[in-house]
Amino acid sequence: MTKASEIREKLAANLTAENIAKEVSYIQEPGRKSFERMYGWSWLLQLALELETWDDAQGREWATNLKPLADEIAERYIDFLPRQTYPIRTGVHPNTAFGLAFALDYAREVNHKELEDVIVARAKDYFSNDENCPASWEPGGSDFVSLPSGSGFDAESSSCKPVSGLVSQIFAGIALNPGKSGSSSRPLRRTNRASRWVKPQPWLVSDGNCLCFG
Repeated sequence: MTKASEIREKLAANLTAENIAKEVSYIQEPGRKSFERMYGWSWLLQLALELETWDDAQGREWATNLKPLADEIAERYIDFLPRQTYPIRTGVHPNTAFGLAFALDYAREVNHKELEDVIVARAKDYFSNDENCPASWEPGGSDFVSLPSGSGFDAESSSCKPVSGLVSQIFAGIALNPGKSGSSSRPLRRTNRASRWVKPQPWLVSDGNCLCFG
């Protein structure tokens, strides 16, 4: 059995309409509003996005099966983001910018305008007025996303490109203004890329200043 065949077999076994209905039922139970928020949410929408782009009969079937869960997650973003006052800036799973990035790609791919609008609006609320970002504090030993001010999130173009748009404007002199105490725009250097906390991943590429998904 080829690796591709094995992967398809596992997807077919898991992404059935019946299984997805159970997942929707599970997360709709009381007390689960915050379940996997927003890291797990973003990866679910990334899977949905990937399936939406497949020109493949099985891919279309799995995308259809997954849609009720993707719709539920999209509604959770729309409900939650207006109520989240501050972004979480840690370089690990709860990072707000990371949670927004894949969701934005999904919203644009499936033309979910309401989801796109709330993500872009809240990203600007969270990050566009940043000043004196302490870039010299990172990367931490347990971080796998960068930067605390924006995590490579870009509200103006695809999150699967190097930092540009909104976050690059911040870096251009707003967040990292060398004339203000406490900020630093010096290049960052990682002496130990393979920390004991973080296993290097081929889709995570950091040059010390931004995060790219490749």
